[in-house]
Amino acid sequence: RLLGREGFVIHGLEGLDEVSPQGETLLIEVSSETLREKILTPKDFGLKGKPLSSIRIREPKEGIERAKRILEGEEDEGLEAILMESSLGLLLSKKVKDLKEGIQVAKEVQKKGEGMRILEKVKELQNEGVFEKSL
Repeated sequence: RLLGREGFVIHGLEGLDEVSPQGETLLIEVSSETLREKILTPKDFGLKGKPLSSIRIREPKEGIERAKRILEGEEDEGLEAILMESSLGLLLSKKVKDLKEGIQVAKEVQKKGEGMRILEKVKELQNEGVFEKSL
């Protein structure tokens, strides 16, 4: 039972546990009343799509470096996938009306480097024990 909560379950049909930057993604919208399935593609986000190799990471250090660059506002071949994930989060939280608007908002935040500021704030709150108190 979800107790009034909503969520998305996402499965990239190439075998990913995230949105596929290349092909189809199964999205299951979960609410306390219903489950609805949709198939999404990069076009639903207003994007052309990128090959799976754009999100491939060879070692953990590379992943950390790429994530840091993206959060600081730099370009990266995997940025489109990050924007798609962000768009879904914005839609779920009702900050945007559709996936295309979510992409635009996510791009603006990313280009300003706001992601790193937000991450630092989350780390600060975690150090203060805010998250443990809310559980």
